[in-house]
Amino acid sequence: MSLSGILSLWNKSEEFKDIVKTIKGNQLNKFWISALKNSARSFFISALIEETNNSYIIITDTQENALQIYQDLTTFLDKFQSENIFLFPSFDVLPYEDITPDPQIVEQRINILKKLSLRNQNRINKIILIADVKALLPKLVSPRTFNNICRELKVGDILKKEDFLKLLLEQNYRLVEIVEKKGEFSTRGGIIDFFPLASKNPLRLELFGDQIESIRYFNVNTQSSILKINNYTLLPPREFVSPTSGNYHYHTLLDYLPQDLTVILNEPELIEERADKFQEEINDIYEKWERTKRESLFSPSSYFVVWQEVYDNLKSKKLIYFTSFPQGEIKNHSLKQIEERGEDVCEFTLEGQEIGSYFGNLDLFTEDLKNGEKERQNIIILVRSEGRANRLGEILEERGIKRFTLGKLEEYSSSESIIYISYGYLNYGFKLPLINAIFITEQEIFGKERDRRYKFTKYKSEPLSTMHDIVPGDYVVHIDHGIGIYKGIINLSVKGVKKDYLLIEYAEGDKLYVPVDQFNLVHKYIGIKDKVPKIYRLGGVSWGSTKRKVKKSIKKLAQELYNLYVARKEIRGYAFSKDNNWQQELEMSFPFEETYDQIQALSEVKNDMESPRPMERLICGDVGYGKTEIAIRAAFKAVLDGKQVAVLAPTTILVQQHYDTFHERMNSFPINIDMLSRFRSKNEQKKIIQNLKEGKIDIIIGTHRLIQEDVEFKDLGLLVVDEEQRFGVLHKERIKKLKESIDSLTLTATPIPRTLHMSLIGVRDLSVINTPPEDRFPVATYICQKDDRVIVEAVRRELDRGGQIFFVHNRVRDIQKVARDLNRLVPQAKIGIAHGQMSEEQLEDIMIDFLEKRYDILVCTTIIEIGLDIPNVNTIIIDDAYKFGLSQLYQLRGRVGRSDRRAYAYFLYPSYRSLSDTAKKRLQAIREFSELGSGFKLAMRDLEIRGAGNLLGREQHGFVSEVGFNLYCHLLEEEIKELREEEEKGEKKKDFNPVIDIKIDAYIPQTYIPNLEQRVLFYKKLSDTRDLEDLEKVKEELKDRYGLYPQEIRNLLEIIYLKIFSKKLGIVSLITKEEIAILKYLPDVDINTKLNKLPSAYQGRLIKEDKKLVGISKINLSGIKSIEILKFLKEFVINLSNGGKDVQKRERIICRDDGYNC
Repeated sequence: MSLSGILSLWNKSEEFKDIVKTIKGNQLNKFWISALKNSARSFFISALIEETNNSYIIITDTQENALQIYQDLTTFLDKFQSENIFLFPSFDVLPYEDITPDPQIVEQRINILKKLSLRNQNRINKIILIADVKALLPKLVSPRTFNNICRELKVGDILKKEDFLKLLLEQNYRLVEIVEKKGEFSTRGGIIDFFPLASKNPLRLELFGDQIESIRYFNVNTQSSILKINNYTLLPPREFVSPTSGNYHYHTLLDYLPQDLTVILNEPELIEERADKFQEEINDIYEKWERTKRESLFSPSSYFVVWQEVYDNLKSKKLIYFTSFPQGEIKNHSLKQIEERGEDVCEFTLEGQEIGSYFGNLDLFTEDLKNGEKERQNIIILVRSEGRANRLGEILEERGIKRFTLGKLEEYSSSESIIYISYGYLNYGFKLPLINAIFITEQEIFGKERDRRYKFTKYKSEPLSTMHDIVPGDYVVHIDHGIGIYKGIINLSVKGVKKDYLLIEYAEGDKLYVPVDQFNLVHKYIGIKDKVPKIYRLGGVSWGSTKRKVKKSIKKLAQELYNLYVARKEIRGYAFSKDNNWQQELEMSFPFEETYDQIQALSEVKNDMESPRPMERLICGDVGYGKTEIAIRAAFKAVLDGKQVAVLAPTTILVQQHYDTFHERMNSFPINIDMLSRFRSKNEQKKIIQNLKEGKIDIIIGTHRLIQEDVEFKDLGLLVVDEEQRFGVLHKERIKKLKESIDSLTLTATPIPRTLHMSLIGVRDLSVINTPPEDRFPVATYICQKDDRVIVEAVRRELDRGGQIFFVHNRVRDIQKVARDLNRLVPQAKIGIAHGQMSEEQLEDIMIDFLEKRYDILVCTTIIEIGLDIPNVNTIIIDDAYKFGLSQLYQLRGRVGRSDRRAYAYFLYPSYRSLSDTAKKRLQAIREFSELGSGFKLAMRDLEIRGAGNLLGREQHGFVSEVGFNLYCHLLEEEIKELREEEEKGEKKKDFNPVIDIKIDAYIPQTYIPNLEQRVLFYKKLSDTRDLEDLEKVKEELKDRYGLYPQEIRNLLEIIYLKIFSKKLGIVSLITKEEIAILKYLPDVDINTKLNKLPSAYQGRLIKEDKKLVGISKINLSGIKSIEILKFLKEFVINLSNGGKDVQKRERIICRDDGYNC
């Protein structure tokens, strides 16, 4: 025996040695191993794999069981994890459905088939593949055919652009302007972007003529390259070729695997049952389609093999049956045929025991550990990460357990110490008397079971940001001239010099041409709701008057916010203690990985609480993003210092949900939690109020009942308010009074625009959680004509996986009929009804019944509770979707997709012909919305403005409408910045935008960036640059996305460079006229000292006039070629900036771009 690391525990087992010897021998091919379950079985399989040289396929009945074995094996066989162990998933949709499978499942299957088909070339000798039975049944192309249709791309190879584009079209890629989704491609000059189905990131191919110059991955959100690679294999988008008949030559997954294959059937009886059920299901769907569809369809046998055929092919292999029971107890099963044929089967029984849960009772847990030490048991404790392993070690030391080892599983040695703490993902703890070992996971210690559904790569969310992209026809607002209509970018030639201008049309046909380097003076107009703004006249006085009025209001608001913030800093509150071991124990029991934003917000909350200044922090994040966990940890921290905590929520159902969550998280600690809402009788309420006054309740969770005059606290230390904006004015006043001298935490699910978040820095403590929880999937959205079959399939798919469904029908008058029709279509489903004409009590009772899974489907209006988190609801069907606004659809769709299951949203509409033109346009907008395009951004805009209103107060809505949200935030940010600078330095800095007007072609040619919106985006980025680092980033992005830039863009970049240095020097404008350059400075700039220090070559060109002009310098440009003027002025400004020192070389290096000077 040569097993090492954690698997070395098996070295002591004579029974294990016998099993391995028998399996390695050639006398028998079939083995029956019973009694071992779950992770204990995986531990045995891991040791078996390590001890034999064969490849293995492990077949399970469900994908969940396949996942568990995969997770366990990658923990025990860590060195195999990256290249040898594969989890081959089954498709998440049923055949013949009008729904595409999850792209990540397609990606994973195709990538595994690629690795398997190339295993000989890559010299992979040993493969471990885990799959559920459904994953094995689809028919595939042969490994050779699969390899032949792969296209190898390598730097330096010859590739004709037209040939590659043709290949992409043949593989059903869609041509788009910007690649954002799998299956899309775009082309610009010698650059081709494409997003393969089997890739996690899109790729950028850069050609030099017909040669591949570079291949790189790029980020879908930023569109910037992230990694250069030397070669890439473009895989086929499908794993099978559509059949021309039912009898075409096909292959299965087994044909991709080595011949010396050992097969493990995990619960063979359940495998066969699941395969039979799947066969019945697809036959049933096929027959229904045949009856309802006019076109002929291929039968299921054209796409799938039956399990018996797969099993027959496995008979020649070594077969190991793992069951919970001995072979003799398996009855009425086709595997009994083994006995009937007289085949020899070697049977083993290995005893394993399950571990009970301690439910967070660490006293009992440590007591058992001490007993285990005395009995010389090998105790292995597994947690999720190294950090958590260290924390657990500290907790055990605090409780008197000093002798333990911390380390990786592969470093395990039983001789070191009895208790070994490590990290890795193990699904269940177990006890193996055979080898005197006990494995314990966090699940057993804390009693919190993690969701074990199929998991893929985490999705990362980008921060919410108010959209900058503008399209012709949009309202825009110029800081100096007011609101007009953006008409596009116009290229004008003035005195032979070409430049781009933003054209804005004002009232009475007035036109304003804004140079693109002044784009930062123009903001997209975003108002409240859909109110049409007033269009101003150029040169009129009304805009000036409006701007002064708004600025006055903003100044007042900024001063109020600032004064409140400063005043609160002066109030002495309670400084909470640093975290102790109990706090660590609570945080260890959290059954999920904290997201980056959660960790950041938690750190900010704890820092606030530990300071003597009362905390007043707003936590903003979508429902299910982890705000409640932050509140739980803050509340626990307060209670540990003997303070009381009040948690306030706007509805009874939210109170109930919070109560359940708080109670579940803290049930192993001596903390008294209670609830005050209509679910408590009057006598119970009276007793709770008395207990609060006497300090017998630590945490009280309630509705507005909690802030009535008769409620008193003995020692309130923390107030948590959920969705404060949903309380009435009187309640808000009472909340405000409560907050005055205690720590307060406000939670909101309404998104806060990034622009507003940035402008409030320094006057409001905000923590924004943009990162979704691990394994959160985007919602698969389908727009389809209303059809009973679509509804039945959607409901059946959700019910089959134990989920629930929202069916949104927004007319109360016939909602009962809709529920009856639904009941007729799916009689097995339990259906509830909820709408706004019910009393609050009725509505809450139904929602709680739905939450507690007494209903499968909730037929409802748009009354669905916004703050409610129901992770089990992952399908929403919206009837007559064309009648809803985009922001409504965004919110409704957001009710699902709150777990790590794939969620579905169906937008139904009646016959397309019956729709009006307006309805058709709205439907088109919904289509865009479902693609997460501009419609999605519009929906976000509505919600962000609501979030802004909640933060700023209703009285500011009118002012936001008058100048637009973006300009309002810009002015607010400037005002708050000035207040802070005044306090810190006692002076205000005047902001200005230098004007650079040099007679040279400087613009982005349409031939370089054909897409208007992208040109606008880059002009916006260039106008927003504040320093050389910003400019360098834009330059790199331009070159990365569009290739080498032409002279016009190089000139434009030089002008932006000049602008950056001009601002630094206080140069208000730099204008060239004929052979003279005129520089104007701010009044307080001492320029003469710097001019006198310039090298003689530049001083000699300064024009000395009889009458000295204050704040103006003139430079003689005669004799300098027109193409050299820009370079000369740049060097002049650089020398001026550095006091005349010769630092031109260093400045050029800063702005270098692959041989091109700025």
